[in-house]
Amino acid sequence: IYPPSVASMLSQSGCGVLGVDSFARFVDYGEATKVLVDESKAAVMLGKDLESPYIDIGLHFLPQELPIIARGCPPGDDGEFGLSEVLTCAARRGYQFGVLDVEGAPWTEIDSFQDYLRLVEGPSRQVLAAVRSEWAEMGV
Repeated sequence: IYPPSVASMLSQSGCGVLGVDSFARFVDYGEATKVLVDESKAAVMLGKDLESPYIDIGLHFLPQELPIIARGCPPGDDGEFGLSEVLTCAARRGYQFGVLDVEGAPWTEIDSFQDYLRLVEGPSRQVLAAVRSEWAEMGV
């Protein structure tokens, strides 16, 4: 869940850009997918067990040819073949994904009922307030 301004920042960055946050305030770092970024600010690996200050915000602008780039990529260590595995494999094959750091913008993820409760009753209420405010400013 993120306000329209976050999507707008990413869309203005162009194709092949992953949204990350180096100051994620409303997600559990231990459960979040991290993005390992190299010195050129390109994403090189994604995973929950990585040590990286960059959290995957779950909003990306990916190239249409990604399925072709990722054809034949192996599943992850856990047997899963999700977006993290696809992006990591494509990066290993030389595809350069840029990153856009939203630097603490209000966003969160809802993976459980506890996450939902944090959004509507807990500390993540600020995210919901920001989303509602931006949509109201847009007349929605």
